[in-house]
Amino acid sequence: MKNVYALGEAERTAVRIHLLQGHTISGQVTSADGQPVAAMEVEAVPSVANGARKTAVNGFKGTVLIEGVQGRVTVNSSLVVLKQRLNGYWT
Repeated sequence: MKNVYALGEAERTAVRIHLLQGHTISGQVTSADGQPVAAMEVEAVPSVANGARKTAVNGFKGTVLIEGVQGRVTVNSSLVVLKQRLNGYWT
């Protein structure tokens, strides 16, 4: 059901929602030479249009944990670059 509010008010009182538990993705992001890479955003993108994306930023040892993943997903990662302005310059 895409929109529960499309139902009448009386029909909405009898709606039962079943949530799936989901799965967990865990691992370590490493460089080509096998060294842990920190500050990576790891995203689980569902193969279905109405699926929920799940993201996490890994720790300094490269470890990542994404919980509640459902169905088939594609896992992407990208470097999170945080910049700050110091004395008028970006660092």
